[in-house]
Amino acid sequence: MGGFKDTKDIKEKELKEFKEKDKEFKEKDKEFKEIKEKDKEFKEIKEKDKEFKEIKEKDKDIVEQPVLPQPAAATEAAGPAMTLEGAVVGLMQRVERIEKHLGIGKAFIEGAERPSVDDRALGDDDQ
Repeated sequence: MGGFKDTKDIKEKELKEFKEKDKEFKEKDKEFKEIKEKDKEFKEIKEKDKEFKEIKEKDKDIVEQPVLPQPAAATEAAGPAMTLEGAVVGLMQRVERIEKHLGIGKAFIEGAERPSVDDRALGDDDQ
């Protein structure tokens, strides 16, 4: 019966080693998942950084290359609205049309439509 006890001890020892290895494996798996998650976050940050750099490059082009005024011949050929003077004249005409439409400078109620003023409103109380 000594052989049976030895076999039982060996199996218990193997089971104990297996459980320890399984525990180590689970810890390593957990560490791997954490590293994988951090790697995913790093990639996302790296993508956003890349997008930011692209936007920054586009803005850099805008800032470093100022818009130069075009020659007068080119703006006049494009039409009067393309010049500064043409734009100002256009805006003035637009304001004038709006004022005419709204009736700025005129009374809202015509004189004939106004009610008569009482003596009480004038302060002449005879009562």
